[in-house]
Amino acid sequence: MRILLPEIERSERAELATRCKRYFRNLILNFDWEDRSLIIKGPSFSHLDIDHELLDFAETFGCERSISGVSQFHMELGGYDLSFEDSWSGFYIAKRARIESGNRLTILHFDAHVDIMPAPLWRDSGSLRSLIDGQRFSVLRTDCWQRAIENGTVGIGNFFTPFFHDLSSFTVMHVTSVPTEGVKTYRATPSTSESSDLRGIQQISVEMQKARSGDDPYTYARSNDLQWLLDVSPSQELIGHIDLDYFVNYFDGRSKDQLDKNFSLDSAFRSIDRIADTLSRSGVYVSRWILATSPGFCPARAWNQLINRFASAMEA
Repeated sequence: MRILLPEIERSERAELATRCKRYFRNLILNFDWEDRSLIIKGPSFSHLDIDHELLDFAETFGCERSISGVSQFHMELGGYDLSFEDSWSGFYIAKRARIESGNRLTILHFDAHVDIMPAPLWRDSGSLRSLIDGQRFSVLRTDCWQRAIENGTVGIGNFFTPFFHDLSSFTVMHVTSVPTEGVKTYRATPSTSESSDLRGIQQISVEMQKARSGDDPYTYARSNDLQWLLDVSPSQELIGHIDLDYFVNYFDGRSKDQLDKNFSLDSAFRSIDRIADTLSRSGVYVSRWILATSPGFCPARAWNQLINRFASAMEA
């Protein structure tokens, strides 16, 4: 879709471009200043250039040795669904969700990040529609997810956001590695994020407010203690989502020195074992696990060991 740019002086173009890139995060933007138009070209994969060993280890999973191959890699395994990029987690949640009358979809979310950023979707006659290709988007249709991931409508930082807008109820129980005091519970209100520069342009977003009651249809709860979250979970049946940067977030999407080949995963293994032990004692049923390896955040060198330890722990 063509987005109309405001009429500005040549000297103001750089600042406007910066603001637009801040508004449309993780997307490649094409500015035609003469035509006063902005075109979103697709997702940015700059974070995939950070880990110099990425393609070597991605190839061991049967992935095509290319950035495109990494961005599209996803597969179903016996005990879990696996992708590299976290955007495919939304695809698998849609595939695994069992939405029945009155049932709340609840995600148990292990991640270094929230993943509820604004998404370039807008509401049109009761349905969501992409700002990038103009197509309708339904959160429980995997074909919509595949198209939206490929063109950048949903990405690694906002794949939860459409669920808050397209379902009657939705809860994210976020197990964070950041220490918290008890459980922080929020009413997650579907909202919009408007651009101050682009007339009439809105993205869907989620506004977090302190929860006032236990019957809010949309909630987000956060704690570094899994048992505390399970104690307040609105559901005894969950979909489990794990981003491997929860265990090792070495790069965090930014360039830094490459990883020491002798680095230890002992702390991550202990964390995996604690999760398995807590879940086995809790009585909570995880109907399906969805794993994302998080390239550019969790080092590719660690992926196989973390996945294998997780699979073994959950089978024990």
